[in-house]
Amino acid sequence: MARPVEPQDPAQAPAAPKPPPVDLLPELQAKIELATRTLAILERRIAAWESELAEVKTQLRDQPPTPEQTEASRVADLEARLARLERRQLRQQARDQAQAALAGGGGPAIPAIAQGGEAEDSRAVVFARWSSTEAQAGEIVKLSAMVDGFVAGEEISFHIVALDGSTVGEPVKIKVGEKDTVDFKWKAPAPGPRGSADFYFEASGGGHVARSPVLTVVKV
Repeated sequence: MARPVEPQDPAQAPAAPKPPPVDLLPELQAKIELATRTLAILERRIAAWESELAEVKTQLRDQPPTPEQTEASRVADLEARLARLERRQLRQQARDQAQAALAGGGGPAIPAIAQGGEAEDSRAVVFARWSSTEAQAGEIVKLSAMVDGFVAGEEISFHIVALDGSTVGEPVKIKVGEKDTVDFKWKAPAPGPRGSADFYFEASGGGHVARSPVLTVVKV
């Protein structure tokens, strides 16, 4: 006689087989490639932005002064010269009074400005300028500076420097004459592969220095 089949406990029933795992490798590879391409595009865009920003900064830095700025600078230089001339005149008057007091044994008291101590240096070098703020390679440009208080025969040194920091030749020394301006002419050199080059110069003498605006030299 057949034995009856007992119902099986669901908890003890064997688990159903799991579905086979889905192969995700092709999808992951596709996403990684997409992310890599996106990152490369962003890097190129950032590099382009940085290059454009550097160019804009260079243009702003090398922007030649406007006529109003040049005139304002010239007026300020002239006012400073007038102030130095006034101080020089006061010192000369004080010296004259001191000499008169010593020679006559009396007279007015010697002003403090004529008494001991080192005399103030009233010399000045100002308004360093190119004859033009832009020139072609091979063009002759003039460098000039205004001087005040220098004796004829004293020297003013002109030192030309490229904006990259390199020195252009040796400093040129020009002797002060009867005029209040010293100058000399210079041949603009050919720029490098960039197609243009920027320069400034410093005019110095007696510990006083004036710096020029920027001169841009371009290929012919």
